[in-house]
Amino acid sequence: MKRIIVFVFILICVNSIAQIPYGSNHGKYVTIKNAKVYYEEYGQGTPLLLLHGGFGSISNYKNIIGPLSKKYRVIAMDSPGQGRSEQIDSMSYQIYANYYSAFIDQL
Repeated sequence: MKRIIVFVFILICVNSIAQIPYGSNHGKYVTIKNAKVYYEEYGQGTPLLLLHGGFGSISNYKNIIGPLSKKYRVIAMDSPGQGRSEQIDSMSYQIYANYYSAFIDQL
């Protein structure tokens, strides 16, 4: 039993080391309303835009970007004021919607 626990622990450690550091890997910036918005792209195919929840970041999607990128062009962005994106003066659903719309237009 002790060997199994050690093996599982090693497997978990190796898996976490080998993972791509989503949220800080090969990213790009677009400027929207004088704020730099960070995003990353993976895979090819139909574009699929991932939008994280409040106070989140691209790294929230670390378990699904890989599988999704096998079929889709995954575009994961850090919302303004979150992750690697620059801060903005205020936040609201309408402000975020405007940023997302401008982001899509720029891509």
